[in-house]
Amino acid sequence: MKATLISAFIIIAAVVALAFSCPDEQSFDRWIEKSSSHEDASLIAQAGDKVLSAQTQLTAEYDDHVLWATVDAHHGTSKVRYVGLVGIWFELSDS
Repeated sequence: MKATLISAFIIIAAVVALAFSCPDEQSFDRWIEKSSSHEDASLIAQAGDKVLSAQTQLTAEYDDHVLWATVDAHHGTSKVRYVGLVGIWFELSDS
């Protein structure tokens, strides 16, 4: 009985922590801006990175799933899905 209560408490605490740490759309915009900039690249490459970052932000379709968030966006000629979990964004796939 005691082990069951402790397990239930841990599960509830994990769900609450995921819900409160779910990243929002603004955090995605900041993350995509930061991840697409390369300071050591040439001026033309930096401009291209800025264009791709802007395209990704403009085409982003943000979905909040309470415990995690997903974003589907176009990056260049491919469609990319991003997943946000515990305040961190991950690029899942491009098709």
